[in-house]
Amino acid sequence: MARAAHQRLGLPRVDLLPAHCSPHKQELQPTSPAHRRALADLLAQEEPWLRVDDRELRRRGISYTIDTVEEILASESSPKPRLYLVIGSDNLFELHRWHRAEELVRRVQIVTIPRLEGDVDRARTELPRVFPGPVADLLVSQILDVAPVDVSSTEVRQRVARGRSIDDLVPESIARYIDAHALYKRQRPSD
Repeated sequence: MARAAHQRLGLPRVDLLPAHCSPHKQELQPTSPAHRRALADLLAQEEPWLRVDDRELRRRGISYTIDTVEEILASESSPKPRLYLVIGSDNLFELHRWHRAEELVRRVQIVTIPRLEGDVDRARTELPRVFPGPVADLLVSQILDVAPVDVSSTEVRQRVARGRSIDDLVPESIARYIDAHALYKRQRPSD
């Protein structure tokens, strides 16, 4: 997803922001913050335009995206940079449940990468039900016209728990790290 945004939008840099504690996964934190940081570092080593921003890990507690956006904007000098938030369409369909979602939509440009074929049509149907017309239209217009990226952390965790290969889902360095640290092996295959 980061590569698609980097290429399509011409972004000179894409920051990876590992969360300390996702508000949407409080009951299931499959990896420690230290492991999430290490995995992000490995991924950033793959591409010179990737960087890890660990402010959410340092802040601790629940990681609300709007808090991170406010912190970034407060720390930048004028003029304020244009911020892009790159999400998968799975997150787009849940965006209305995010903490201060409408404010977040006003503060950053939300760029969505499709996860499945038909996500644009689904967005056109579902988003107007949860966001006012112009907001829904804006969100739909910011879905990148790229091939769906159907890779999810859930699938990675499930495959590892079942003893299946993840080589087609993640870079080799990530697969080696997950194996070396026995991440996700204690999960039930249905998780």
